[in-house]
Amino acid sequence: MSPCDQIRSGLCDFHGPFGGGSTGEISLLTNHTTKTYLFEKVLAFSFLCFVSLIFASFIPPVKAAQLTEGGSIAAPTNAVELIYSPEHNSLVIKNSESAIMTINIGTQSSTTHLSNWNFTDMAISPSGNYVFAADYGGENIGYGTPANQSYVHRLDLSSNIWETQTAYIAGNIQIVSDDQFILKSLDQWVTFTNNLWGTNGAVVPINTPSESSGPGYFAGVYEGNFRYDVNTGRLLYGNSDESSSEIQAFKIVNNDFYTQEGSGVYGSAQGYGGTVALATDGSVFYYGQLQVDSLDVSHNLMVFPEMVYAATGHIAFGNGNYYNAHTGILSGSLGFQTTVYGLNPNSTDFWAYDSSQNMLRYFTLILAPPTVATVTPSSISATAAIGGGNVIDDGDAPPTARGICWTMSANPTLADSCTVDTPDLGIFTDSMTGLNAGTSYHVRAYAMNPIGTGYGNDIAFFTLCLSSAVQIGTTTYATIQDAITNALPGDVIMTNTAEFPEDLFFSTSGEITLQGGYDCGFSATPGMSTVGPITIADTGSVTVANIIIQ
Repeated sequence: MSPCDQIRSGLCDFHGPFGGGSTGEISLLTNHTTKTYLFEKVLAFSFLCFVSLIFASFIPPVKAAQLTEGGSIAAPTNAVELIYSPEHNSLVIKNSESAIMTINIGTQSSTTHLSNWNFTDMAISPSGNYVFAADYGGENIGYGTPANQSYVHRLDLSSNIWETQTAYIAGNIQIVSDDQFILKSLDQWVTFTNNLWGTNGAVVPINTPSESSGPGYFAGVYEGNFRYDVNTGRLLYGNSDESSSEIQAFKIVNNDFYTQEGSGVYGSAQGYGGTVALATDGSVFYYGQLQVDSLDVSHNLMVFPEMVYAATGHIAFGNGNYYNAHTGILSGSLGFQTTVYGLNPNSTDFWAYDSSQNMLRYFTLILAPPTVATVTPSSISATAAIGGGNVIDDGDAPPTARGICWTMSANPTLADSCTVDTPDLGIFTDSMTGLNAGTSYHVRAYAMNPIGTGYGNDIAFFTLCLSSAVQIGTTTYATIQDAITNALPGDVIMTNTAEFPEDLFFSTSGEITLQGGYDCGFSATPGMSTVGPITIADTGSVTVANIIIQ
């Protein structure tokens, strides 16, 4: 490797042309280490060398949601549905037959509750205090009438006591409150009922019926499943996709059902379906692989690589895999296949059923804030500078703000002086104003999302002095070139942190040091001085320290 290659790989670039004459030498002093390179005589007179420092941008690693496993419980039965109640430290599992089991997570003890016919669905109330289960007695297919008596069961999680009441048809169930719930039939063309928990052993429908034969509201949708959003009062329905794949929204107003927007017959949801899931924060709805806006189900957002079975606002769960809900990018895997999840609606912990081991396994997801890099400050003056950053990845949620923070100590935070910019990925710049002259500052870029704040690397910079100064010892000179002209072998020419728009010419047979970056009082060297091109002639050498040569 040539001397220039060595310098290029470590510190700076040297460019021609090189003239002949006497041999010259230039030394570069950086990080308290002197590197001296000797350039041999080529032609006759002198050589010219332009030096520029190379700054490599710091690129931090992109962070994704990190999964940690916190324990497991042997499942007392197989599980096709799973509810997690952190308020009561309980799990509720429905098996593929006729039993629901409640598990105390602390003691791992379980109790069993049996159906009258067949448990077809269960859901937890928004308060987390009650679990409701639909006990389906069957229907006369094509007529929408009950074949046998259906029931609704309610579990009080605080006491672990079950109650049971009769219902007209109880195929699927969604919960409005501790005492109100929606039932759906399982016939080819389904009906809904809006119900209250009764006082005489029977649930009480409170909606206006569409037909005289029963209390149901004829929804005009084909068999499928639904989710209720307690925040908006909307019921989001996805059919079984046996012909036209469709999503249809309904809204409950004064206890009655009203049809809202839909994806349309062979419309925007065509080709999807197979599962339905509502994010725990109600932000999006999933229909198989398709993610749609929960406030407008005709608005498709993205398609995932596989069907989604459960989701939070930030993570979507497939068959053992989990994805960033905002990008659709795979974040990781549980290490086993499962479609049965019990999510904590208010946090990032959850349970999953591992059928290969017949175990209930507990996990926590550590979600990531944005990944940010700080851009080296530029256009530094006595009272201002330009800073910036690069938002490389938005983490596990879209960024809500970005900017830079600065202060006189390392690792500034949002508690210090900061800018606030419109959130986005990529490179941005901001101005730092009102700075003190001749002062050392630190700057960091940041970006925020609902999960937290990500900071870039800390970069220190030094503001310029209000006026440039050059000294040899205690003697002051108007320019660096004046100091060079008067310098004797062995002298150190000192410059403060400032820009010196001078082309410098050295003609000496001795050794001279050009030491830049001094503070305004010449007591320390926290910064860098900027000068023009340097020309060196004769047989001497020049050692350059804390100097940017343009």
